[in-house]
Amino acid sequence: MSITNKIVESLRAKQTIWDTSLKGFGVRRRTENGSATFILKSRINGKQVEITIGRYGNPWTPKTARDRAMGLLTMIASGHDPREIKPKMTIKDIALLYLAQHVVQNLKLRTQEEYRLIIKNKIILKFGKATFDDLSRSDVAGWHNSYRETPRGANFALAVLSSMWSWSIDRGFVTAVNNCLKVKRFKENKRDRYLSEEEASRLGEVLDRLENKDPYLVGAIRLFYFTGARRSEILSAKWEWIKDNTLMLPDSKTGFKIIPLSEDAQDALKKIPKQLDNPYIICGGKPKTHLVEISRSWRRIAKEAKLVNFRLHDLRHNFASAAVNQGMSLALIGGMLGHKSVQTTNRYAHLYSSSLKAAANKTSTSLSKAMQSHGK
Repeated sequence: MSITNKIVESLRAKQTIWDTSLKGFGVRRRTENGSATFILKSRINGKQVEITIGRYGNPWTPKTARDRAMGLLTMIASGHDPREIKPKMTIKDIALLYLAQHVVQNLKLRTQEEYRLIIKNKIILKFGKATFDDLSRSDVAGWHNSYRETPRGANFALAVLSSMWSWSIDRGFVTAVNNCLKVKRFKENKRDRYLSEEEASRLGEVLDRLENKDPYLVGAIRLFYFTGARRSEILSAKWEWIKDNTLMLPDSKTGFKIIPLSEDAQDALKKIPKQLDNPYIICGGKPKTHLVEISRSWRRIAKEAKLVNFRLHDLRHNFASAAVNQGMSLALIGGMLGHKSVQTTNRYAHLYSSSLKAAANKTSTSLSKAMQSHGK
């Protein structure tokens, strides 16, 4: 049986119960009035050892103790003896456990990839050799401020670090107070940035020029442009998901989603070479993988196309803007973009209002001409 709060609280003196879902993980009460203690039995260098995790009560619950046991088993499997490791784990050590025990087990694939990139390129790179005890509020604030040019990205990185810090406190890896909680987030102003005809033309010219050199990168950007899909939806898409000129995503950010493929999107797909042993449309550099990080490549392309202050995600807004200009309803646009909430699509309402005004003026002019025709 799996160890639960009820089981722990019903323990008798000198009784030990072992968890059936995690081998070696158990809980024991030595005396009638004594506290229950979580333990782990395992073999290290051929010898069976018993490691004390902690007493039942904050922060040790069956869940946090089980997570800690899994972390200890991970250390043992990698050739380390947890008893010889200093109590203070480095942020890199904790980050690897956090990825394995929290991110992989609880988050969607697209979110996992975002967390991995933040942890690898921003957290471990900066703080990997330090411990959370070493990290002051000013250290965190300075790091957060170094990404001020991209407020949303800076805030997301801070949120990941804060989540990892709180997770490690809950599991007894760290006792230091989470200093991320006291760092002020940047204000994220929602902006609307769309391509002019001249900018779209320059982007198309650059993509045509790069197609032979990097067909997967170019194909991905064309699909963003012609579908308005999210970055992760295109990068992780598989050929088998394409049916009847639609891309059927089994698990997008908002669950199951169907992306209609226009003729232009279909043409973009035809130009992407298939790899026999790779199920993904946008193939990565290694076998059976897909591209994950293309921000740097996009910045290079945007610079070459002279697109000032235009992010890759803005292609999604550009698609919505084009749909509004074609007279499509906000509900239909929300459906194409895969918005779960109507409020999300309402950010394009001001564009829709302008289109309605233009249509009203055109209709009014027609009616006015009809009314004035009596004198002719």
